[in-house]
Amino acid sequence: MSQSERQAVVDLDEKLKALVGYDSERIYTRAEWGSVLSFEPFRQDFERSFGLARIFTDLPYHLLPDAQLNTIGTAVETASNHFAQIDSFDSATANNPQNLVQSLGNTVKTHADAITVQMAQWISYLAYQKGDVSQNISKLEKAISRGEGIVSAAKERIEIEEGQMKAIIQQAQDFAGDKGVTIFTEQFNTSAQENKDEAKLWLKITAGIFSLTVVLIVVFMYQLIGVSEWYEWASRATLVGVLITGGLWCGKTYRILRHQQTVNQHKANSLKSFLLFRDAADNDEATRNAVLMETTKSIFSSGSSGFISEGGNQKESEIRLIETSRAASTLASATRAGKTGSLAE
Repeated sequence: MSQSERQAVVDLDEKLKALVGYDSERIYTRAEWGSVLSFEPFRQDFERSFGLARIFTDLPYHLLPDAQLNTIGTAVETASNHFAQIDSFDSATANNPQNLVQSLGNTVKTHADAITVQMAQWISYLAYQKGDVSQNISKLEKAISRGEGIVSAAKERIEIEEGQMKAIIQQAQDFAGDKGVTIFTEQFNTSAQENKDEAKLWLKITAGIFSLTVVLIVVFMYQLIGVSEWYEWASRATLVGVLITGGLWCGKTYRILRHQQTVNQHKANSLKSFLLFRDAADNDEATRNAVLMETTKSIFSSGSSGFISEGGNQKESEIRLIETSRAASTLASATRAGKTGSLAE
């Protein structure tokens, strides 16, 4: 009987094949188990057992004494029996399946440790006896190189996908913003049109009042030729004064409405131009923020329309104050960081 035909060698070969036979994805999770029950957290211990079994299968373990082979076989067989129990696990009939999964998973590590203890001490010796240590090292280096290439490619793919996800999120945010901008633009345009229509009405009233005033002045001048009594003049002068005052008030109302029309039209145009500038900025966050800041200042600042006089004591824009305080805060943080670095040196 040759060394490889000894009963201990044959038994260990069968046990190793039985153990490796459980190496499949169904040992970790299954559809009937649901999304909660899974042996995925214990994958590393499973793979340690399977990996050692495969390594040992490729080695000339028939060179070991029967006692050592039987000891290794016992550890492998015990692990196989445990994996068989996991393979036959039924979540529908199990009592408290979550606790059972946790218990079975924790025991996997115990078996992986036992296999490691029994096999690891012989792997170097058997690999040396096989005579392909340098070849294995070369294969290992190639595998490491391939692994690094896979990791690098995965990293690049993840970065690309992350960029695409950011672009999708930005597009969703822009879509929501566009909807809001469209609504407010329409509101400003509607308000501007209403102001324009009302201003036309008040312009007509103003023109009518001043026309009536001019006609009355001409009539009164002809009626009062040769009249020297003051009360004859007073009543007519009072009426003319009231008409002029009313005309001035109507004219002021007209100018206010035209001012409101100009302001609302300016806000609507600013919102429209904001979309164009934002799209031109593409994915440059700093440029987008600058466009948002300047557009907000342009929309909500009180500009001069020329229809009414502007006060000389306008307050500074709150946005400018916020921007200034943010810059001051950044400068203070940089100063503190510089002092800390100096002290550390």
